[in-house]
Amino acid sequence: GQSSYENISSGSDLTLDTTKVYDGNTTANVSVNGVVPVFNNDIVSVTAYANYTNKNVGNNPIAIHYLLSGDTANYIVPEDITTNGSITCKPVSVVGTKVDSTKVYDGTSDINIISEGSSPDFIAGDSVAVATNALLVGETYGVATEVAVSYYLVGTDNGNYCIANEKDTLQQNVVISPKLIDIAFVKSAIDSVKVYDATTDVNAVLTLDPSCIVGDDDVQLNIMAYYDSKNVGNRRTTRR
Repeated sequence: GQSSYENISSGSDLTLDTTKVYDGNTTANVSVNGVVPVFNNDIVSVTAYANYTNKNVGNNPIAIHYLLSGDTANYIVPEDITTNGSITCKPVSVVGTKVDSTKVYDGTSDINIISEGSSPDFIAGDSVAVATNALLVGETYGVATEVAVSYYLVGTDNGNYCIANEKDTLQQNVVISPKLIDIAFVKSAIDSVKVYDATTDVNAVLTLDPSCIVGDDDVQLNIMAYYDSKNVGNRRTTRR
């Protein structure tokens, strides 16, 4: 005779994990009670394998396939079934991020990134990489000791991963050096005539081209100028 094992195909003897963390493949964990009712001295065992419809994160149906082994000639393989399943993102940690240890003052917290970082948790062959934003913490001049970083993922497989340390802080000294003012942006005005006052002082004024100043910074330059003598006459001037 023939027997179909509806009790197996209905799932009564089936153990199936309907969720898993992304691992780059479609395999679903499944097991089945291998003891089946048979006739006479037949030896028949049943096994199963299961696969998600695709490997990616999301709600993915799971197809379960049964196999018979042993004295199978007089027995019908249970029908395949499909059930709901889901794949969740694989947590990863980003390491290896590096930024410049120096910058010239520009009035911002921006810092150049040398290495975006990566993760040892990525699955080989996946198209995924780390992109990084970085800002100095606290200081825009002098020495900053911390860098705030935030990470996001790029690549066609980026949706299968979630970053454990999406926002992080690097402990790194960054020396912010002063911005040099080009002498070409400095204009000086020195009085060429004065009334005798028993000193060699000369009235002098410096002005800066606004294009060389960062933002709304208040920057002033002082200049000292002197005649070569306090006495009346044509004199040469010296600036400091």
